[in-house]
Amino acid sequence: FPITHVGGLIWLFNAMQTGVELLMVETFDASTTPAWLGANGCTCAGAGTVFWLTYLNTQRQLPPGERLLPDVRIFNGGGAPKPKTLHAEMMDAFGAPLIGGWGLTEAPINTMVHVDDPDHKKATTDGRPCPGVQIRVVMDDRECASGEEGELRVKGRQVCQGYLDPALDAEAFDEDGWFRTGDLGIVDADGFVSITGRLKDIIIRKGENISAKEIEDILFSHPAVADVAVVGLPDSASGEIACAIVVNKDGAGLTFDDMVTFLKDAELSRHKIPERLEIVDALPRNPSGKVLKKDLRATYGGQA
Repeated sequence: FPITHVGGLIWLFNAMQTGVELLMVETFDASTTPAWLGANGCTCAGAGTVFWLTYLNTQRQLPPGERLLPDVRIFNGGGAPKPKTLHAEMMDAFGAPLIGGWGLTEAPINTMVHVDDPDHKKATTDGRPCPGVQIRVVMDDRECASGEEGELRVKGRQVCQGYLDPALDAEAFDEDGWFRTGDLGIVDADGFVSITGRLKDIIIRKGENISAKEIEDILFSHPAVADVAVVGLPDSASGEIACAIVVNKDGAGLTFDDMVTFLKDAELSRHKIPERLEIVDALPRNPSGKVLKKDLRATYGGQA
């Protein structure tokens, strides 16, 4: 994590509290940093999906038997959605699990997977609430039942007390003092939290809500897809259309018809299939690896 990111600050304080060693580089370079980490004994390899995918792709390019990260024990972090297949891929390539969590700048590390959690929970959830963290799931001002999707709201010692501009607090906190995260998710019967998207990432087509993350999760499993983001673009007839922006794997290609067939075969509802496909060399990301969807909407939809 960048040191100015809340994750970077947390790791810095964690290191000072516990005495663990931090491996730091001025700038993460996909072509050199993974090997440098391996050469310097990295055991906990953060930080989020784009970095994990970089480690995985680098390992796959090495000769059989050569290990990129010979000392790695876990791939820890969060900050961006992860494909459901990634945990199994990392275990196969490195023998080390994904230890993911969920949080945001205003309320970091609300949940975290535990090393002893079952593999299917590591793969598909972001763990259970950390000590002292309370989570509720709300949709249309109604408390959601177990397994029902809604906005995740949190209370706990890690939640900010408010914004520098107090005028923002009324919208950020509900009347009972819960912080509105803007993240959609479910809490299952065992207390594990799964992030399903962002409120602002819901695409509303002809009055029906479509989750961008649901489409992304399926497309991530396509053998030609290296990276993907789905955004809603304005449309005069239906309100919004779904647009898939894809980075192809080397030597592979994905056509619009390929995408439609693949999504149909995955039994995605017909009304959720994107009407548009764009192929790019790379997705725009911020320093912590989060896809800048506002930039994609501006580029392909003519609006921010």
